[in-house]
Order: sequence, then C-alpha cells, then structure tokens
Amino acid sequence: MLKPGAPLLIRSAFAGRQEAISLFRWFPEAVAVLDSYPSIAGVEAAFATAGFATAGCEPVSQVSAPSVAAAASQLRREAHIPLQLISDEAYAAGVARLAEAARAQGGPVVDALDLLVLR
Repeated sequence: MLKPGAPLLIRSAFAGRQEAISLFRWFPEAVAVLDSYPSIAGVEAAFATAGFATAGCEPVSQVSAPSVAAAASQLRREAHIPLQLISDEAYAAGVARLAEAARAQGGPVVDALDLLVLR
C-alpha cells in the first residue's frame, strides 16, 4: 500500500520504446510483442482514473552484460516473454544475429528501461 503522497515508480519496457533495449536489435521480430504491451500514455491514462498524475518519465541506463559475448552465452529464451512469443525460426535468426554481434563488438551491453513516476 502506498503512503499518501508517495510516488508510484514503474520501471519497464513500454510499447514503442525499444530503441534503447539491445534485445530488440538482435530480435527485431520481438518488437511486435513489445508493441502489444501498454504504452506510457496508456499507463498514464489508467492510473489517472485512480487520481495519479505523471511526475516524470526518463530512461534509466543499466549494464546488462559485460560484453555481447557474455550476453550471448547467458541468453535464456524462457527469461524473456517477447522471445517466448516469437516463432522458433525468428528466435534462431536472432540467436545468429547475436552470435555475429558477439564476434564483432566489444564493450559492455548497456540498455535503458523507462522509469515512469506517478503521484
């Protein structure tokens, strides 16, 4: 239960906001799944009916893996709903894209999810 006046923080991936999430670079077929998720505007509207107003929304970066190779070796389809909901062929194509990226790219994998703050 929220204390009166306490903000509601929602950190998530929202429909139409895949640009800063590396998973969707390797698995573009999964964008259609993400686009079935609520949009920021949809979440704002739903919470507005309970008296919440948007106080802010910004992307928050995180290091998701120390390298693309590490991301590839740690990938588990069952850990990602969008990957579970694409075809086996699309998943295999994404795994191939990820393996190619692992051979070609260095540095950490940095993603950003949106932090939506409602009051």
